[in-house]
Amino acid sequence: MGNYRAMVHYSFKKGMEAQGLKFLEDELVKKAQSYGCHFVELWQNERDPSIVLGVAIWNDLEDARRFQGKWVEKEKELMKFSAESPKHEFFMLKTTYVEKGKKAA
Repeated sequence: MGNYRAMVHYSFKKGMEAQGLKFLEDELVKKAQSYGCHFVELWQNERDPSIVLGVAIWNDLEDARRFQGKWVEKEKELMKFSAESPKHEFFMLKTTYVEKGKKAA
């Protein structure tokens, strides 16, 4: 599994959460794979559904950044649903916990 995580914080306008999530599912999730992304998860805040965290796993930080460069135009379209610009962060995996009795992925 990849060693890098791209985490993107989205903040949607109230009442636009469903449209924002649909846009991310239709555009981001499908396109990231073609740039070497292993998978994308979208996490919606339980207390405030306007807050969504996107987590993507990559082998290579350069692949993630190359995709991010191509994604810029789509993010401009996403802004019609957003309260503010998405915040991007990249992390390198340092430690993994695996439940006792299970194999690491």
